[in-house]
Amino acid sequence: MDALGGGPLVSPWQAAKLARIAKGEVSAQFALSLALKDVRLALQAADGGRFAALACLADEWQQAVDQGLGDQDLTVVTRVLEQQGGTPRP
Repeated sequence: MDALGGGPLVSPWQAAKLARIAKGEVSAQFALSLALKDVRLALQAADGGRFAALACLADEWQQAVDQGLGDQDLTVVTRVLEQQGGTPRP
């Protein structure tokens, strides 16, 4: 978050999400299950394997939904990544 926060490529929406992640706030503003639905629709509309990174994202998000986190904000995936051995938050 330090690398992204305050940078010129971070939109106000992204900055707000980063702040929520830092606070551990995952109450739904945009539920993970809805974000996953949108990613799946984008993959269906795309040609086959053109968007491998998006397919990987969908797989990661599906794991979080399978853990019962689909009703929480999409930022909850940061917790799942931490549990899988990512860098813990400060």
